[in-house]
Amino acid sequence: MPEEISYQEEDLGRVGRCIYCGATADLRDEHLIPHGLGGGAQLFDATCGSCAVKTSAFERLVLRDQLLPFRSILGLPTYHANNRPREFPARVQRGGEWTYESLPTAKYTAIGAFPDGRPPRPR
Repeated sequence: MPEEISYQEEDLGRVGRCIYCGATADLRDEHLIPHGLGGGAQLFDATCGSCAVKTSAFERLVLRDQLLPFRSILGLPTYHANNRPREFPARVQRGGEWTYESLPTAKYTAIGAFPDGRPPRPR
């Protein structure tokens, strides 16, 4: 298993209102890129409690459910390193037959679909 990547925290300043809804109460700090993807740049007092709950739930879904194999293989940061999976389920072909096995992270190939974020070209 790769060693976890470390990164340096970077202070991007204090915002003083929620960057999502504009609220000025119950403000919290916001990583520009999620911690689980190696993000170290932070905006301080940049999200309200209500929006923080929503963005946290979305990040958890993406980082734990969809990108967990990638994050494990690359050694991206996690707050719970002891809970990081050491193997993943895979369908493999052995001797002409398909079986399901658990493969160690070092032998697992993560597959994912990533959308093309470029704007459509005019016809």
